[in-house]
Amino acid sequence: MLPDRDMDWPPRDQHAAQAAYCEYDAWYSGDPLKLAAVYGEAGPLPGLDVKYRAAQFQGGIVGRVARAFWGNPPSINDLRSPKLHVPLASDMAVTSADLLFSEPIGVNTEDDTTTARLAEIMTDGGVHAILSEAAELASAWGGAYLRAAYDKDVAPYPLAEAITPDTAIPVFQWGRLMSVIFWEVVHEDDKSGEVWRHLEEHTVERGIGMVRHGLYKGSRDRLGKPQPLGEHPTTAGYVGTDTRSGVDETGAMPTGTTGLAVTYWPNMRPNRDRKRRPLGRSDYDGQIPVLDGLDETWTSWMRDLRLGKGRIIVPHAYLRSLGPGKGGYFDADQEVYAALSMMPSTDGAPQITLNQFAIRVTEHAETARALRSEVIRGAGYSAASFGDDSDGPAMTATEAAARRSRSMTTRGKKIGYATSPIADFLGALLEIDANVFQSGAKPQRPTLEWPDAVAPDPEATGRTLQLIAAAEAASIQTRVEILHPDWDDSEVQEEVGRIRSEQAGPVTLNGLDPATYRPGVDDPPPNAPAEGGGQAPAAVDETATGAAAGG
Repeated sequence: MLPDRDMDWPPRDQHAAQAAYCEYDAWYSGDPLKLAAVYGEAGPLPGLDVKYRAAQFQGGIVGRVARAFWGNPPSINDLRSPKLHVPLASDMAVTSADLLFSEPIGVNTEDDTTTARLAEIMTDGGVHAILSEAAELASAWGGAYLRAAYDKDVAPYPLAEAITPDTAIPVFQWGRLMSVIFWEVVHEDDKSGEVWRHLEEHTVERGIGMVRHGLYKGSRDRLGKPQPLGEHPTTAGYVGTDTRSGVDETGAMPTGTTGLAVTYWPNMRPNRDRKRRPLGRSDYDGQIPVLDGLDETWTSWMRDLRLGKGRIIVPHAYLRSLGPGKGGYFDADQEVYAALSMMPSTDGAPQITLNQFAIRVTEHAETARALRSEVIRGAGYSAASFGDDSDGPAMTATEAAARRSRSMTTRGKKIGYATSPIADFLGALLEIDANVFQSGAKPQRPTLEWPDAVAPDPEATGRTLQLIAAAEAASIQTRVEILHPDWDDSEVQEEVGRIRSEQAGPVTLNGLDPATYRPGVDDPPPNAPAEGGGQAPAAVDETATGAAAGG
C-alpha cells in the first residue's frame, strides 16, 4: 500500500542501493558536475537533481571514496577545472545494448492474428527501441523496469516505457517482483526546501493488476503528508470516479492485466552485495576505481600538454612597453629589432631561450590502454567489441566472432536473464490490447527469437554445405534449413521443390517439348539421327510385330 504518513524518503533500507545508483548514474551520464557531486568533499553541487542531495545519506559514499580522483577538490589556483572524463562507462552501456538489439528480436504466438497484432504494436509503439533503451539502462544500473500502460488519448494501442531502478521501491519474493512503487519529484523549491513527489504503486489484487497514485508534499529527505491528486497539475489528470477512464476515490485503477503491468529486467546476477540479492549487477560493479584511474591518467596527460607548451624567455630589453607602470610584452612575430643597449650573456648562451617540457606521451598512452583493457575485461567484454581492432585487416564473420568470444559469452548470459521479463512484458501488452482496446487478439505469453550477434559468413557456410552434400550426410531439406534458419516450413519445402526440379532437368521427347508434341507431324524423318547422336533405329514392320505377338 502507498504510505499514509510522513517517513524517510527513500526508505532507510533503500539507502545503500540508492547511493550505488547515484554512482552508476554519474558515470553513465559522464557529467563532471555529477561526478563531483557524488564524490566531492563539499557535497552535492547546487542545481542538481534532488536525488543527488538525498544520496549523501549522512555522509553516504563520500567517506569511503575520499581518496578517489573525483573526490579531491580542485586547487584554488586553478582558474578552470583541470579534471577530464573519458566516457568509457557510457560506451559500455551502449555496447551492451548493441550486442542484444543490433537487430530486432522475433516474436511468435500460437495464433497468427495475435502474432501480427503484436508485431504491429511493437512497430507502431516503438517497442523495439524501448527494449534497446532498457538494455542500456540495465547495463548501467544493474537492471531496468519495463512498464506497460495505456492512454486512449495518446495512442490506440498499449504504451511501453523503460524506467531506471533509482526511482523504484520494489518488493521481491523468491526472486520475483511482487509489487513496486515508482516515484518522481514533480516540484522542488530550492529556497524553502519543499519537495512534491508523485508515487505510483503497482500490485495484483484478486487476480487483477492495479495501480494506485499518490501525491505527497515533504522535504528533500522526508516524504511528507499525502495530498489530494488535484493539488498538482502532474497528477490532476488521474482524478476521476469511473475506473475505466480514471482512478477511483482511493486513487486506484485497473491496469487491464491479470498480473503486474511491470516487469523487472536484471542485467546479470548474482548481485555481489548480499543485501540486494534480487536486484541485478551493473557492468560498472567493481570497475569504478579503474574508471576513476583512467580519468586521472587522461587528466595527467592533458596537464602535460598544457604545461609542455613552448615558452620563450627573453631579456627585459626585448619587451615592448605598455606604458609607465603597465609592464611590457614580447612580440613573437616581430622580425626586425632596433639596436638594443644590453649586456651580453656572460656564458655565451643565446639571449632568447626556448623552454620546452617533456609531455610523456608513451607513458600516458600505455597506462590509459592498460586501464581501459582492464575495465573492458572486468565487465565481461572483448576489446574488439569497442573497435580496438578497427584499423586491422578485414575479417570474416567467423574471425569476428572469435575476436569477440568474451562478449558473445556475456551476451548469452544477458539473454538468459532478459528473455523471461521481456516475454512477460509483451504478454502484458497483449492483455491490455485485448481488454482495453478490444483488438480481438488473444492474450498470451509470446516466445522470443534472438538474432545472431554476428551474421554468418556466406563463404564459410557455402563450404560447409558443399562438404555435407559431398559426404551425403544430410538431405536437401536439412541443407536448406542450415542456409536459411529464419524460414518457416512452407518456405523450406518450396525451395526444396525448386532444387529438385532443377536437378531433374527438362523432360523431352526426341528433343521436343511433350506439352506441344504432335504425333505424325513433329516426328523426325526416317533414318534421322536420334537425340543424343548416332543413327535412328530401323523402321519396325508393324504387321510382323503383330503376327509375332499373336503367333
